[in-house]
Amino acid sequence: MAKKVEMRHKNRKGNVVKWYREDFFIPGPSVFYNDISKVAKAFGEHLTPGQINEVVLKAIDNLTVEDRVISQAAGVLLSSFLEECGMDMEDLPMVVKEIYNHLPRIPDSRTKEEALTAVVNLATKRLNPVVDSLLDCSMDCDESAAAIWKALVSDPYSSIKLLRPLLKRLQDEDPNSEITYRRHSKSQMPMAATNALCLILSLPEASDVLQNKFSQLLLALITQIYFVLGTSRRGSGARSLLSEPSSHLSPLATTVQALKNLIGCGGYVKEYNILGMQRCWDMLSSPENFFEGIRILIRTLFTFSKVHLRTTFKQANAYLRRPDVKERTVGMAFFTELLFHGEIGLFFVKQDIMDVLKEWMGQANPLMQLFSIRGLGYLLQHPLEGESLNGFVSPLISCTYNQDKSIAKESIKCLQLLFQHLEAEEYSSAGCSLYPQLLKHFNDEDNDIRICSISLFGVLLRGMKEEHKNRAEDSVLRSLVPLIIQLTDPVSGEVNQDCRIVLNTIVTFLKLGELPSDIFEFGQQDKLYYRFSVISKYIPGPSLAFLSTPTPQLWRYRQRLPDMLMQMTEYLKSRNPAHREAATILIACNAQFMKPDVVSSKQIDDVFLALLDLQGDLDVAVSNAAVAASEELFRRCGGRINPKIVPSQHLLSMLKNNMARQ
Repeated sequence: MAKKVEMRHKNRKGNVVKWYREDFFIPGPSVFYNDISKVAKAFGEHLTPGQINEVVLKAIDNLTVEDRVISQAAGVLLSSFLEECGMDMEDLPMVVKEIYNHLPRIPDSRTKEEALTAVVNLATKRLNPVVDSLLDCSMDCDESAAAIWKALVSDPYSSIKLLRPLLKRLQDEDPNSEITYRRHSKSQMPMAATNALCLILSLPEASDVLQNKFSQLLLALITQIYFVLGTSRRGSGARSLLSEPSSHLSPLATTVQALKNLIGCGGYVKEYNILGMQRCWDMLSSPENFFEGIRILIRTLFTFSKVHLRTTFKQANAYLRRPDVKERTVGMAFFTELLFHGEIGLFFVKQDIMDVLKEWMGQANPLMQLFSIRGLGYLLQHPLEGESLNGFVSPLISCTYNQDKSIAKESIKCLQLLFQHLEAEEYSSAGCSLYPQLLKHFNDEDNDIRICSISLFGVLLRGMKEEHKNRAEDSVLRSLVPLIIQLTDPVSGEVNQDCRIVLNTIVTFLKLGELPSDIFEFGQQDKLYYRFSVISKYIPGPSLAFLSTPTPQLWRYRQRLPDMLMQMTEYLKSRNPAHREAATILIACNAQFMKPDVVSSKQIDDVFLALLDLQGDLDVAVSNAAVAASEELFRRCGGRINPKIVPSQHLLSMLKNNMARQ
């Protein structure tokens, strides 16, 4: 008999029967009393799926009895039956749910371990449905679900395959399908998978479970944050460590925490700490700063280690073809920001990447344009050999006119980098159209766009060909007043430096002669009047006062003083006190050049009234400068100012001055 059973390798269901010779050394039915697992081997092969279900459910019911002998026996029987017959069992979700429901009420710890082993045994045969059933049982990953997840992670076999179905469900896809489907807006699976991953990635064994899924999980969790932000439209600060069960956290905080656990699990400990100091988690939790959070995340994450850099870029490239627009958007953000790292150019063909960026630049979608410009800017900071760049000049110049200031700013920054890779002949003509546009940003409150506009203005001037100078002359002359006033701002040293460079370039461009070498080296504010007095002798309009026979070219410049005066008057309304003070002093220094044949009496009246208004400025330095400037203007041009607008103190001052002269 023993020999016959030993030789029968398969039962009628086609399953291998795990009988061994030593199982028959004990004669009679006592073999089943000594080892309950033999019951599953002996009878499981002969039971129908329905009968197996019935035995399993009976065993589950006995897990909670107070008699430890019975509950432990039920646990062993359950574990053995699911190991032997789990593949044939019907209604797997119900079995998982019953074990999950009974788990908190099992009094004996050994029985509870057997119940967990039973789920693990079932998962080794049918992992995907076990994962789905467990996610359905507890979306929040409560204590019972957490115990089962921990048991699955601890099992060498199930842990290797566990992340694949969870990753699929995180992306709201069927684990059994290789096809990517659009996310279902009402599905709870992504959040349930997020909660499970948040727990799993916090476990000590998580690094072994992670295998090669880091890049996939990174993009999937970032995408999940994007979806949660889209549905909730509210930010939530993420916790630094998993200090309490995920059910106590909001969906957004849990997803961010899962991302943090992933980064720590991936070995990025130093990067994790830096990201916290950079407030990356807060940015990712904010709809307004989400993409800035991605920028910081990618820039920091791969600063020291490039292990996952290549696979992350490949994953981002795959996301570009996802049917869901939010997934594609996250893919574009990753694709763009990863170009910050020069190693990408070693792994992939740079011309292919540039072709993708050029296609995005031509799209109407503002976000695609922004990503393409920023990505190109990153590439331009790395060595390029043989890649074609001329095709980007015209699209980038068009983008500088975009109403979206962020797109315009990125375009101006990118053009500076692009022109460094091109010869002047390749951009001089096209760049002429940029001067008026750049000039608009010279007074912008955004310090960043102001700096890059001034800097690009200088780049274009230095690279301008002789035949294009006439087209730029008007903009160059209009830039003088803004640049001189910007030069005095004590707050922004970078603006000051760029202004000095551009002003010196303009001096050469306009052929204004030999200026003092330190004329634009502004230091203390108390020397501002002296320096402006020197500068006023050289700017085109006033310089005619020192010429007895002006050349035709200088006669053309003569008419610029009224325009410059209008610019100075506009600066009197600036929100920056340093700019108001500088404009006031500049007006005073130019009062001596406001001759009747150059500046009209009406304009002098307007300037005088503006200076009077400024005498009540809350900033003492501005108020004092306005008093001095109005007196200087009255002294130089008092005879042309309408007496009706002149306060009595100015009339007395004029009378005293006349008497002093006599």
